[in-house]
Amino acid sequence: MDGRALSPVSKLPAKLFDLEQVGLRRVMELAEASVREMNRGNVIVSYVLVRAALETSCLMLDASRLAIKTVKKNEVAALNDVDKFLMDVLVGFKSKEWGFSEEYIARNVLTIIQRLSKELEIDLLWVAGL
Repeated sequence: MDGRALSPVSKLPAKLFDLEQVGLRRVMELAEASVREMNRGNVIVSYVLVRAALETSCLMLDASRLAIKTVKKNEVAALNDVDKFLMDVLVGFKSKEWGFSEEYIARNVLTIIQRLSKELEIDLLWVAGL
């Protein structure tokens, strides 16, 4: 995807597009692997794969909701928060040893799931088996 086709002035639409496309591919592959493992009788492996798909889906939903809220605010300054969020989830690390920059820190998906659970009034932690 040509980022300039999405916006000639901002990289944010391209970053959001990249996150959604990578996340979608990941969820599709995790779902396919989960079904394959369940058919093989590997229930625990299938469970772990389904949980990873749920976590990825929650991350993508959270990113989309953040973008929508920011657009509705119509404040240029709020775009910095969206950019920081997207960079954290796209290139962030928790390990200082493996990270290439201390500026970007991976987001905790469980925190995202907890927030979405409250906002959507759904116990996603129960769905995730926590």
